[in-house]
Amino acid sequence: MADTSTTHQSRYKKRDLITSGIVGLIAFLLAYAAANFIASESARMVMSQQIEQEIEASGWNKDMTRSDVQSMANAMDANLRSDTPLKNRFYFLTDEAHNKIAGNFDTWPESAPPYPAWRRINGADAGFDDQKIYARIFRIKVDGADKPFTALVGLHQPNLKPIFNRVWAALLAIGVLCAAAGAMIAHQLRDQDAK
Repeated sequence: MADTSTTHQSRYKKRDLITSGIVGLIAFLLAYAAANFIASESARMVMSQQIEQEIEASGWNKDMTRSDVQSMANAMDANLRSDTPLKNRFYFLTDEAHNKIAGNFDTWPESAPPYPAWRRINGADAGFDDQKIYARIFRIKVDGADKPFTALVGLHQPNLKPIFNRVWAALLAIGVLCAAAGAMIAHQLRDQDAK
C-alpha cells in the first residue's frame, strides 16, 4: 500500500511541476508583453501631450491667413535653430500643393501619409538616421487657399529600455510572488486531500 501511495505522490509532484512550469512560462511571456506595452504607451502618451501643448500654445490649430502661415514657418525654423529642447522637434509644413514651406525634413516621410493622424515615422524615410519619430499630422485651413495646408509636428521617440526595465522588474516580481503563493496553496490543498 505504501508503494502505491508513493507512486501517486510522485505522479502528483511531476504533474504539479509540469503545470507550474507551464503557468510560469505563460506568466513570464505575459509580463514581458505587458512591460513592452506599458513602456511604449507611456512614452506615446507623454509625447502626444508635449506635441499637443506646443501646437495649442503656438496657435497652430486654428484657421490662418497667409501671413499666419509665414509666422508659423518662422517659428518652426527658429525652434530648430534654438538651444532649447524645441530643437529636438521635427517639423514639416506644406502648402496646398504639398510643396515644402518649412521644416527639417527634406521631403515628406514615406512612412507617414499626409492625412490627419498620429503617426510613428521611421526617421530614415525623411533623411535622418534610423530614428523613431512620433508625430501629429494635421490640416490648416488658410484664407484664399483652395485646399488646406498640411503640417507635421513630431518628437524623437525616447529610448524605451529604462522604462521597460523598471516595469519588467516589477511585473516579474509580482509574477514570482503569485506563482509561489499558488504553489503553496496547491501544496496545502493536496495535503488536506491526502488526510
